[in-house]
Amino acid sequence: MICPLFAALPPHLQYRAFALPPPDTRKIILATNIAETSVTVPGVRFVIDPGLSKRRKFNAQLGIETLQIHPISKSSAAQRAGRAGREAPGKCYRLYPTSDFDVLADNTTPEIRDCDITSLVLTLKIQGHDDILNFPFLDRPKRESVVRGLEVLYLLGALDREGRPTDLGKEMNLLPLSPELAKVLISSTREGESNCVAEVIDIIACMSASSASSNAIFMMPNAENRETITENRMHFVSVYGDHITLLQAFREYLSVVKLASGVKDWCNRWGINRRVMKNVVVLSSFSSDF
Repeated sequence: MICPLFAALPPHLQYRAFALPPPDTRKIILATNIAETSVTVPGVRFVIDPGLSKRRKFNAQLGIETLQIHPISKSSAAQRAGRAGREAPGKCYRLYPTSDFDVLADNTTPEIRDCDITSLVLTLKIQGHDDILNFPFLDRPKRESVVRGLEVLYLLGALDREGRPTDLGKEMNLLPLSPELAKVLISSTREGESNCVAEVIDIIACMSASSASSNAIFMMPNAENRETITENRMHFVSVYGDHITLLQAFREYLSVVKLASGVKDWCNRWGINRRVMKNVVVLSSFSSDF
């Protein structure tokens, strides 16, 4: 009985990792870092630790966030080993030599050092903290990340020339989105401009769902059908860019869902990640209500 376990997995599928297996069945859980500290899975007797983890890394110079594979820390290794034998004797198998373990960092780098803190900078500004560079963080973010956050907020109109939050910035901070996406959504509602709120909500939902699950709407085709799926995907491609391409794919998915049949075959034909698309539907519906 093989069960995946990761944060973006739907709850009913996450439950399989915690359920008792049938008699005379060995349960194998393929888990991300969520199994280190966030949850305790009962009945674990053996842990296989590859010594690696995927972490989000934000490049302040390029302004993009990527998911990269990094060696874990000694504290993470200890946490993983501690998952085994919590209820009975257990064992952890580390797939790396002692020499590699000895050079690992003692502790995991705080997430604030590796993520985009533009939203945090805006929140602190609105709360009246003007000197963000000298704010007493428990773990100080990188200086270039703070500077970039201030620059982006000024370019978006969330801060004025003196670094004070504007009315637009305060409005952006109320939305559960990054400042860039919040500005797009607010701009789509302004009077005198074309009414594209519904389209913008769907595009933001596509981008947010892909980011949250670390998977794009379009799956990476395997070697056998790569040429066919790549050619089929031209059906969605728009000359107006990737955002409209996402919108067209999502809108066609909704039309197939309404027919209540053939959804799986449609996703397989076009190389669409069905699980991510379900998340997009939820986010789009919630955002519309919000």
